Amino acid sequence: MAIVSNTMLATSLCALLVCIMLLSDSPMIHASFDCSKVSKPLVSCVPYLKGEATKPSPACCNGCKSLLKTETTKADRQGACSCLKSLAGKVGVKDGPAKALPGKCGFKFPYVISSSVDCSKVN
Repeated sequence: MAIVSNTMLATSLCALLVCIMLLSDSPMIHASFDCSKVSKPLVSCVPYLKGEATKPSPACCNGCKSLLKTETTKADRQGACSCLKSLAGKVGVKDGPAKALPGKCGFKFPYVISSSVDCSKVN
């Protein structure tokens, strides 16, 4: 019988929570924007963004960088922002880790992952 660590269990539960939330709401925030393309790469960031981990995992940083490559237009960035804004409120993202994430992963994000960000101002 395999032993599952508390960290692995917590990470799995967070990933499951994000998936459930995506299935319970409409996956489309903007008419042409699929929020699952935003949430899937960032599932591994949930423990860090909730303040449950002291640093983002390599998978989290790689997911963020992958997401940034797909945000090629203003509409893409605003759509992704809206998806993350919605998820941030539901998951309980803390401002400190969210603001520190780009620096810890070594990239620039065009907006802060927050439930209070104004996505209409994202260029």
